[in-house]
Amino acid sequence: MRILPLISLSFFLTPLLHAAEAQLDDVIAQARGLLGTEEALTSVETLHYSGTVLDSEGAVIDTIELYFKKPYFQKLIIENDKVRRTTAVNISEGFIEVIDKEDEKNSGILILDAARVRRLIANAVENLYYYQGPKQRPGGKIELLGTKTVHGKQCYEVKFSYPSGLFYVRYFDVEDGSIVSTINGETNMENIETDVMVIDGIRFPKKIASYDEEGDLLRTVVFEEITVNEPLDNSIFEFPGLPASMRPQ
Repeated sequence: MRILPLISLSFFLTPLLHAAEAQLDDVIAQARGLLGTEEALTSVETLHYSGTVLDSEGAVIDTIELYFKKPYFQKLIIENDKVRRTTAVNISEGFIEVIDKEDEKNSGILILDAARVRRLIANAVENLYYYQGPKQRPGGKIELLGTKTVHGKQCYEVKFSYPSGLFYVRYFDVEDGSIVSTINGETNMENIETDVMVIDGIRFPKKIASYDEEGDLLRTVVFEEITVNEPLDNSIFEFPGLPASMRPQ
């Protein structure tokens, strides 16, 4: 007699779960469709972004170069008059290289631990697979959490999770599927994308503004050029040679 209620509950829950999955699929399909055709999105193998970083007052503080290559490669170069900082990850390892332009003795290379590498890999697939990143990593998950009003718009709340512990919560406008806001679960930082560049049939944000938990603007990245499927050799993601200050004398 005790088994019957469990069977009955399963009988009613299964259709509900299938319905929720179907709704999630529709939300993701709508959001992807706004970015470009399936053919355009799935054809992306590499991405190269060039731009500048502005402080909260709108002044340029850095230049930025960002490279992605399937399946998991990523390289970020942030540079100003004093420092050049490179963060990169290939399929299984990563590093941070700091070049101090004023004093080479302060330059160096940090080998990233496995947890940091996994987070960077997750970030790479987030950028390369257009709202399907978790499907590219074992243990990844995409969940529809419900609806919520964000910045005056009714939105679907969708969580993109990775086994590394990194997750993003994105809010998609229920009317047209456009991205309204993204919350980085690791930092609680909010990113808001504005303006649009259409490259090879794909819509990219020209500006990404980052806000802290209190809603204060921290910085804005402005992309001046985006290149799709530029040939990128795997060697650009490999460990660099040691700076002179670290070489044996």
